[in-house]
Amino acid sequence: MPSPTELLNRWRNEPALFAEEVLGVRPWSRQRDIFSAVARHTRVATRSGHKVGKTNTIACLALWWVCTRPRSRVVLSSTVGEQLKNILWPELTRLHRDARAPLGGKLSADYHGGLWFPESDRGVVAMKVEDSKPEAFAGISSPHVLYLLDEASGFPDSLLEAAWGNTASNGTIAAFSNPTRTSGWFFDAFNDGRGIWHTIHIDSRESPNCTGEMDVPGLARPEWVAETARAFGEDSPTFAVRVKGDFPKAGDCVVVSLGLMQTVLGRPPGSTDGALRFGLDVGRTGDDPSVLCPVRGRRTLPLTEVRGREGDEVAGWVLNQVRDLRQSERERPEVRIDVIGVGASVYDHLKHSREVRAIPVNVSTSPRDGEKYLRTRDELWFEGAAWLREGGTIPADDRELQGDLTAARYSFDGRGRYVVESKDEMKRRLKRSPNRGDAFNLAVCGVGGSASYEDADDLLGDIARAFSASASPHDRAELDGERDDGDPFSITRRRG
Repeated sequence: MPSPTELLNRWRNEPALFAEEVLGVRPWSRQRDIFSAVARHTRVATRSGHKVGKTNTIACLALWWVCTRPRSRVVLSSTVGEQLKNILWPELTRLHRDARAPLGGKLSADYHGGLWFPESDRGVVAMKVEDSKPEAFAGISSPHVLYLLDEASGFPDSLLEAAWGNTASNGTIAAFSNPTRTSGWFFDAFNDGRGIWHTIHIDSRESPNCTGEMDVPGLARPEWVAETARAFGEDSPTFAVRVKGDFPKAGDCVVVSLGLMQTVLGRPPGSTDGALRFGLDVGRTGDDPSVLCPVRGRRTLPLTEVRGREGDEVAGWVLNQVRDLRQSERERPEVRIDVIGVGASVYDHLKHSREVRAIPVNVSTSPRDGEKYLRTRDELWFEGAAWLREGGTIPADDRELQGDLTAARYSFDGRGRYVVESKDEMKRRLKRSPNRGDAFNLAVCGVGGSASYEDADDLLGDIARAFSASASPHDRAELDGERDDGDPFSITRRRG
């Protein structure tokens, strides 16, 4: 039986062996490449597609380092706030708990307390980027320190510089990320910094589940690759980042391409079969217009705008536009309103109207599809593009709307989610606010059900209308307001 010293010597420079013999992990081939690189190089950067086992690799490296080196420290960090709490620390905890032999140490239930071996001055420290200052990163005192940086594409230069200085004597930095940004030190590591960093690139299609090397639950499978290709196209920036593990080309990252816009403008006017609906983007400053975008069926009708009006005046202007476009007095179209800032006042004036159904949309909230988009605004922009691809049309003479839609650029966050540039960023480039584009997106969103409904009045209205469809004439008259007492909620209250 090998002595403890012999075992430590056996594992010290072989993290793959440690993972297999101590942690019970059977590394796959590209995982072994990462393990070998971190054992032999002081600066390692790995870019990859999704679902290649990055989290398991980082957790294995953390335990290997702290268990095989005296007075060692490991610093875990990530630019994604919840990554440490919900993904990295639970994986490290699982490996520590299920190891083939007790690893010892004092393991905290969450990342704040870390993993410590007080008798030998070893430990794993987890540090959130948003809570960290450079001096904290530089203040890790140890003759053997390993920085494991997850989602490193957005990792701040100042924190990297602090870690860099702290590893000058005998330390290592290993950075991992989906390649979401085309600037910064992580991007440079694969370009101008190739002589400084040992770089590794892993395509999701190299997953052992795709190649047949072995079956590893949770890693990329051919079905997932095929679904991603069908959804976005193999030549898309999304496929490049999520599957190929390539940096996106900056010129490709526009929400509505010029090619798509040319296709849209070459179509005959879209069908007007369907409900009338509106998107309202309320001007945030005196210089910005409030824009109303009407859509019926697959056709965008001419947009209108007004400037310098208070909330009640904008609401009255909207109702006049609705009356001009609705097909009968019984038609009650939706008006989707961006309620951030001054839009809330307009919504307050419209939400009890019997002529429209006012829908509040807070574009800064979490989206329905949190795996693809960071915020609701990002989701709305891509839904607008999808509506155009699927046959929608816009007025051929509205140059500003066309300019707004083709100007919007996007990037990816650390989790590979779409992030559309802010309204202020677009305004600086366009020299105007993209209110027409935002109003358009509000109008066409929710055709698939994505509008962000925030007010119980909408649900109550649905219940009332559903009841009205089957109610007696007496009840319908009551629901239509012929017998109410002037309280806009009195009917709903009586219905329970």
